[in-house]
Amino acid sequence: MVCDGMLSTDEGDRAKRQDRRVIAAGELTDEEIALIAKAEVPAAYAHLDAELRTDGSQAEAMTIFDRILDEMTARVEAANAGLLAALGRMDAAKPGGAGRS
Repeated sequence: MVCDGMLSTDEGDRAKRQDRRVIAAGELTDEEIALIAKAEVPAAYAHLDAELRTDGSQAEAMTIFDRILDEMTARVEAANAGLLAALGRMDAAKPGGAGRS
């Protein structure tokens, strides 16, 4: 509980327990890396595995994304071709343009 800008001892202890230690991956010891490698997610969190799978709706979403990306790429390429053709016509229309010797 906060009282006049001060934390109670219990609240201070709770806040300290919630602090997180941050280190760079390169600072991990071989022992820490081995512990991480053999760590297992508790069974209570098994329902979250579905969020990591790349089948079903995620795969379908990626297919849709790829199709949209392909369509956008085709439109940009067509627009670029149209611009280049228009520039070519403009250049040819200028006196001494593209057909000049």
